[in-house]
Amino acid sequence: MNAMTAGDDALSPEDKRRFLRALKSDAAFREEVQKEVLTERLLEVPDQMDRLEGQMAETARQIAELTQTVTGLTAAINALIDHQAELRRDVNGLIETTGRIIHIMEAGFTEMREGFTEMRNRFATMDDKIVGLDGKIDALDTKFTAKLDQVNAEIRDLKKRAS
Repeated sequence: MNAMTAGDDALSPEDKRRFLRALKSDAAFREEVQKEVLTERLLEVPDQMDRLEGQMAETARQIAELTQTVTGLTAAINALIDHQAELRRDVNGLIETTGRIIHIMEAGFTEMREGFTEMRNRFATMDDKIVGLDGKIDALDTKFTAKLDQVNAEIRDLKKRAS
């Protein structure tokens, strides 16, 4: 009883085996069955996967470029930090040197009241400039720290997106 009767919708075991063999061996038959069974949306999945793989490859390439950029920026920031530390040491050295000069000159000119007064006024101006310079350095340090925090936050965001 291999043939189906008019009221019988079920396939016999033999019919099922023949159907499966035909699916495996006959590409045209398999394609016809797929068109009947699979929705148009499911049939588009392989093409969509190919496009997704391409997009993922492009995203990976962009992430690699961004990583290189961030690495370069990090190196540049580190160089700026080192340079700023060097400048701060230089300024601190200048401040120390200036302090020593003031002390030596005060000791040397204590007996010369007119000259001492003139020198005191000059050093006061110089101290004001040094204090102003120190304030500017502190402001730059604050701006630099804020920018570094921003870059670090962006790096964390990029790493999160890359994960």
